[in-house]
Amino acid sequence: MSTSESFARLSERVCREQGWELLAGGVRVPIVGGRSQLVDIERYDLDQRERLRLFTRIGPFETLGVIRMEVALRKNASLERGAFAIRDEQLVMTETFAVDEVKSDEFEAAVRFLAETADGYEKWIYGTDEN
Repeated sequence: MSTSESFARLSERVCREQGWELLAGGVRVPIVGGRSQLVDIERYDLDQRERLRLFTRIGPFETLGVIRMEVALRKNASLERGAFAIRDEQLVMTETFAVDEVKSDEFEAAVRFLAETADGYEKWIYGTDEN
């Protein structure tokens, strides 16, 4: 079985066990209070190894201002996992794995952390539930 097939089975199993919606390019995670967060999954190669980049949008970065951007960057130093970044004009949270090394508990923890943390910042900074 290829690493892609193994990851597909792993992600299907984790999503089924957690009650998450597995989509073609990501996972929709329900959040307490009727909210939800989409965690995108992107595959890419680096040094001839297949990688996964998980990312979830928080909101448009141009509306943040210097102080909030500085807070986000300083927060990176204390995050349990993942990092804040700017992607396609959006403030996002992101995490990266080698496909052949990712374990189901790591994948579940990363998706949950990114979804819950990003949703909290989306609610706090923007007052929305867009993602």
